Amino acid sequence: MSSSDHPVTHPPGWRRAAVPAAWLVALVSLIALRGLQTDAVWLQWAAAVVALAAYALAGRALVAGVPAAFRHDLTHLLALAAAPLLILVAASGGSASPASVAAGPIVLGIAWRSGFTRGAATAAAAVVLLGLADVVVHGVADVPGLLAVGAAIGAVGLGPLWHGRRVAVAGLQAKRRLARVEGYMAERRMTPHGSRAIASDLRRDAQDVQQHAEGLAYLGDLDRFLRDVRDGLGGDEAILWKWNESRGTQVPLAWSTENADAPAHFQYEEWAPLVKWSAESGKVHCLTREGLVRFVAASVERNGRLYGALSLSAAEGLGLPGEQARDWLGRHAAHAALLGELFEMRREYGKLSRYQAALNHATQKIRPSAAPAELKRAICDTALEITSGQRAALIRWQPREDAGLVEATSKGHPVREQFTISGDALVAAQCRVGTPMLKGDAKQVARRHAVYGSGEAKRDIGCIAIAPLTRDSEVFGALVVEADAAEGISVGELKNLNLLGIIAVTALQVSWEIQEVSRRARTDPLTGLGNRRHFDEELARLLEGSDRFGNSTALIVADIDHFKAINDRLGHDAGDAVLKHVAQVLTEGVRAIDLCARYGGEEIVVLLPQTTVAGAAEVAERLRRAVESRPTTFRGQSIPVTCSFGVSAFPQCAARRDGLFGAADRALYAAKSAGRNRVKSASEIHVLRHVEREQELR
Repeated sequence: MSSSDHPVTHPPGWRRAAVPAAWLVALVSLIALRGLQTDAVWLQWAAAVVALAAYALAGRALVAGVPAAFRHDLTHLLALAAAPLLILVAASGGSASPASVAAGPIVLGIAWRSGFTRGAATAAAAVVLLGLADVVVHGVADVPGLLAVGAAIGAVGLGPLWHGRRVAVAGLQAKRRLARVEGYMAERRMTPHGSRAIASDLRRDAQDVQQHAEGLAYLGDLDRFLRDVRDGLGGDEAILWKWNESRGTQVPLAWSTENADAPAHFQYEEWAPLVKWSAESGKVHCLTREGLVRFVAASVERNGRLYGALSLSAAEGLGLPGEQARDWLGRHAAHAALLGELFEMRREYGKLSRYQAALNHATQKIRPSAAPAELKRAICDTALEITSGQRAALIRWQPREDAGLVEATSKGHPVREQFTISGDALVAAQCRVGTPMLKGDAKQVARRHAVYGSGEAKRDIGCIAIAPLTRDSEVFGALVVEADAAEGISVGELKNLNLLGIIAVTALQVSWEIQEVSRRARTDPLTGLGNRRHFDEELARLLEGSDRFGNSTALIVADIDHFKAINDRLGHDAGDAVLKHVAQVLTEGVRAIDLCARYGGEEIVVLLPQTTVAGAAEVAERLRRAVESRPTTFRGQSIPVTCSFGVSAFPQCAARRDGLFGAADRALYAAKSAGRNRVKSASEIHVLRHVEREQELR
């Protein structure tokens, strides 16, 4: 189970009122239950069902986790559920009731959410309340029964948490043993693709694993070196001490004693000050007793850098005179310093090599030749590969307009694509600044400020990283990665994200320039609607789909009434203003999947996928009323505007694909002939013509 999901809001004050009220009712009910018969079969069955349900829910929570909707207020919900449980226990036999053991899962939930101490207090309170229920039902507490039920409640409610603590302590001890690792990364195994590095190697967790692996290999080499020093000089134990410059202390890094978690023969109280003195002074210190060298310590340093100290101890003496012991240990200390420097160089070289290989692998999918949608998706996916985040978004920023859009998101991102970035959003502010940003604890920031823009759903964000995309000192986008946990993204991973942005800049600019050229080729420059070329392409695509899948495609043709008179009376600038205004009204009145296009002159067409002729007629009537109710304003003058509409649909009104536009155009002509500012459908015209033909035959 995890407690990092988003908290759920509830009506104000429910925590203060609901739980006390429930327990007040429960205690009053206990008094009312005095003398009640508790041997009814149905009560026993109800108690057993409640107990089984409680354990089933607890088992599901342990396996699948507590749903996010209940996690934040789980303690209050369990306290609320315990009140009716007490009434059922009292009514069905007190501590002898099958429902009494249902307190175990309640204690488990409270201990998980509020800690072991509160869980233990809840378990004790449960036993007391069960005793109270016994007194109410039987007039006397069943002490043996209470002890048995209390043991069961403690085992179920506190046992898993106690065991988890033991596992955590064991893990901490193992981690402390691994703390000896100096931070050297091991050569990774060959991947199935034949590369020694993959994109996820750049993530913090992968770096830690590789650091530990190579560090352990390095410690193995050091241990063998120290065994050679010990055996060569005839000592009991050789230890290499690591110097902590910030604290001025030293800790044992490696030692010659086999299969030992710590030095086995070192006398800390007597020898530790000598090790520190040798490290700080840069001299070899030799401790003799009864003419024998018992302990020697030498500074391990090279090229002005202090690595630590090397010590050698011998309970029975080294068998060497003091000067020789100092000389030999000084030589070995110099070798240890050289060994450390070589490992440092190998680590840095290996780290840079693997980093470059992993970054190359991460950017293989980012190619300027890729389709725009594929490229943007690949950038978001790669951003998650090289960081520890759970969600990624690609932002396109327009610095001259001081506005932006969410161009692409990773799977499951709550912010939709093409979401507008508002000026007061966190992402907008960072795009203006143009520098990377990492908020390790972003919960408060996300609550106070919109991350992307107004209208964005409020949610908890543990950590957020923003890497602006910059070229020629101008920001034109950003990569945004979110993590659920606080400090979930490291500074190193932000650098990875920034490098990804630098690499992706060229491919993105090429892709966006191609998109812009394509958009202009398909857009009418005056109205911003699709042009005739775009309309013809979409019409062909939708009609082919209708043929294949049997669905309906509808078409609305709109014509501005008396448009020539507006041009003649007020000028072409006024006519252009009317066209742009009508285009905006029609665009606002249709769905995102519908297409508005300027067909030519004052004629505008609307394509409606998966729409019948009746549905299209309703849309056209709604658009007609909207145009009529919103006159155009030009140079302070109000210009009333109306439109006539013709509607058709394939295959309802046209047997062939190429007949769809003709049917809608004939319906438009009928609307104009009938007086303009109205809607006519091809199906209506067909019925009228059929009636007229029948009348002629009569």
